[in-house]
Amino acid sequence: MVRGGGGRFAPFRSLRGLAGGDGAAERPARPEDALEAFLARAAGTPLRWWLYGSAARALRGESADPGDIDVHVDDALLAGRIFDDLLVTPVERMEGWVAPWTGRAFDHAIIEWTADPPFRPPAPEVVRWRGYEVPVVAGG
Repeated sequence: MVRGGGGRFAPFRSLRGLAGGDGAAERPARPEDALEAFLARAAGTPLRWWLYGSAARALRGESADPGDIDVHVDDALLAGRIFDDLLVTPVERMEGWVAPWTGRAFDHAIIEWTADPPFRPPAPEVVRWRGYEVPVVAGG
């Protein structure tokens, strides 16, 4: 389904150059801009979430070179609705993976979320960044 403003297939148009031709393959992912896009969209919604992975380590000042954004959310389907126009894979249930629910969007870099992991995560630490309070999991 294509809607005004680009719709569901807009991210694929922005990725066209990855196969070569317009120089997009030489442009690095910008995970800091992807994180800011996530934060702006999630703000004011009932979505509860925390950041983990290399972006969380970088935000905490640890040595890391993130290429994407990894986020745990409490409601994968709500995240899918918030990022509907940026989805690159649908929100889906996964069997035998780190968490039963996942989804992926693209805005400057991949934003991947998981929900309902089969373990109790550590309590997140809140880091202030670009005016946002970002819950991050230490060592995540």
